[in-house]
Amino acid sequence: MDGRTKVRPVEGMLALGGPMAIGAVIGMPGALAGILHGAAVVPLVVAGVALTTFPALYIVSTLGGVAPSASEMILGGVRGARNGAVACIGLAAPAAFLVASSRTPGLSLALGMAILAVAAYAAVTAFWRALYAEEPSRSRRQDAAAMFVLWAVLAGAIGGRILFTHLAE
Repeated sequence: MDGRTKVRPVEGMLALGGPMAIGAVIGMPGALAGILHGAAVVPLVVAGVALTTFPALYIVSTLGGVAPSASEMILGGVRGARNGAVACIGLAAPAAFLVASSRTPGLSLALGMAILAVAAYAAVTAFWRALYAEEPSRSRRQDAAAMFVLWAVLAGAIGGRILFTHLAE
C-alpha cells in the first residue's frame, strides 16, 4: 500500500460517478427516462455486487492464509473502484457520441456492458496490485491469485447478469 490510511470523500463520489455516466449512456435510446434509469441502476448494481461479494473474498483469503489486514483490503477496494470509475468516465463521452450517432438497436447496451467489463478489469487489477504486488512469497501470491480470480469471475458474472436483466428491458 502507499501508506494512506484514509479514504477521501472524492474517491467515493468518483467510484459512483463513473458507473453513473455509463448507465446514462446505456439509457440514451430511452430518452430522459432511460438515461435516468440507467444512471441510477448501474451504480447501484456495481456498488451492491462489490459490497456483497467483498466479504466473501476476505473470508476465503483469511481461510487460505493470504488475507492482508482489513484496512488494506478496504483501501485496495477503494483504489480499484477509483480506477474502474476513471475508465468509465474516460470512455463515457466517446460512447455517448457513438450511441447518439448510430441507429443500431442494442448498441448502447452492448457498448455499455463492454465498457463496464473494461472498467471491472481496471478495478480488479488495481485491487490486486494494492494487495499483493509487494508480496515476497511466490507461493502465497499464487494462492491469493487463485482465490482472487475466482472471486473476480463470480462477482463479474453476478453483476453482468443483474445489469443485463435490468437494462435489457
